[in-house]
Amino acid sequence: MTKIWMGVNPDVEVNNVLGDELGLISTPWSNPLTSYELHHSQIESLVGLCAKKFEWEFIIQPQVAPKPPGMNDLALNMGIAAHQAVHDILKGGETAKIDEAYDRWVLPCITDPTKEEKIHDEYQLNVFSALDWIGNNLNYSQISSEQPFVIPAAHKLSPVLADIDPRWKLAGSMDIIQLDDANGRSKIVDLKFRGRSQYARNKASSQAAMYGLASFYYGYEPEFTYLEVIKGKVIEQKVDLPAGKYDWLYIKARQAISNIETGVYPLSPSGWWCSSRYCKWWSNCRGKYEPDTDEGNEDL
Repeated sequence: MTKIWMGVNPDVEVNNVLGDELGLISTPWSNPLTSYELHHSQIESLVGLCAKKFEWEFIIQPQVAPKPPGMNDLALNMGIAAHQAVHDILKGGETAKIDEAYDRWVLPCITDPTKEEKIHDEYQLNVFSALDWIGNNLNYSQISSEQPFVIPAAHKLSPVLADIDPRWKLAGSMDIIQLDDANGRSKIVDLKFRGRSQYARNKASSQAAMYGLASFYYGYEPEFTYLEVIKGKVIEQKVDLPAGKYDWLYIKARQAISNIETGVYPLSPSGWWCSSRYCKWWSNCRGKYEPDTDEGNEDL
């Protein structure tokens, strides 16, 4: 394994247990302005989606009146519930955990009782399909679920990042990772519970490179797979991780950090994400000036 090519600081002792390096544990969606942790989701928000949404979320932080969940929240909450159910089962939980997650996240969204049975059946089919794939393709004795990671000293990863504040870290949490200590390899799987496949969006995301870099940092050569689960159908999408993939991650991360450090957060109102369906800050931003048409059409 060529750690220098990967940009790993050769002077830092690397542990072979993910998450143990210097005792650092990531806090999901922590405020990067106070934690100096940059997650792939924040990079995508700042560079790929709408930087203004990031500003509302972490800078302005207005109080937004909570709204009761409805059918518009169903796809997102079904994904949250399915992730939670898979995690609970992989941690040794009883199958009752599957319905517990459903009751917590999905049931409150269903405003039409006539659709509840169909939604419940689809949810269970998705969860069991994901678990079946995991059982047939991974080694249970080697996998971890919802595994956090931190890569400190991001400024040492690449010349592109050399001038950033040395406190910046890359961080996140992997849905599933299998660690093969004997061969020094890892298999990373990210679950996507969706209404339709999104091959191009997956390929363009910085997620695979970020997680692959974390695997290399902790001593494992990575293999990355998106696992889309769509109404019980499982679609595998393996993502190659050549050197350029990591270089592009560094460029995007540098742009994201530049936005944060300069306080410049450009608007991006032309995408699917700019609607009340997908942005809770809509009423504070664009919704103050335009009618709420709620025309978002992207499955999260």
